[in-house]
Order: sequence, then C-alpha cells, then structure tokens
Amino acid sequence: MSVDGTYKIVSKTPVGDQPATLTLKVEGDVLTGSSSSDLEGVAPVLDGKVSGNTFTFSLCPKSPYGDLKLELSGKVEGDTISGDVNSMFGPASFTGVRI
Repeated sequence: MSVDGTYKIVSKTPVGDQPATLTLKVEGDVLTGSSSSDLEGVAPVLDGKVSGNTFTFSLCPKSPYGDLKLELSGKVEGDTISGDVNSMFGPASFTGVRI
C-alpha cells in the first residue's frame, strides 16, 4: 500500500508521548507533506524520500525548546505507520494509523 495518507501518530519521546497528525504525499520517489501537533504547530516535510513502503524525511518544527530538527524513517504496512525519530533529545519511536 502507498505511503500517501493522513495518519494520527504518537511519538514515544524522552519528554513523554507526543501526538501529531502526519500528512504524506508521494510523487515518484519524493515525499512531501506536513506534521501538525499542539506542541509544535505545523511543520513541512523536508528532504522526503520514499521507496516502496519505506520513507525518510526531516521536520524542523518550532518547539518550547527552540527550533528542533527531527529526522524520521519508517514504513507503512496496510493502514499502520511506524518508525524512528532522531533529535537533539536522542532517539524515539512512533506508531500510528491512517485516518
């Protein structure tokens, strides 16, 4: 199944669970979209790449800690999305479902 879609995700971070809405759009092997959360607002997907059902991209949201660079990688299986997030706070994981 395509990576395209809107997902409700939860990242398990060192500062607690962080819910967000992730919208992804595939054009060839390029991934675009955005992430939206109460804590970080809206941030566009940057440098997105997709291969089959796997993807990588970056986000640079504003946060209470200042600008925050997040590097995400993961996969979509059916309507489930999961992966890893790397940031200045260390590694985290995320899971979610297509809505």
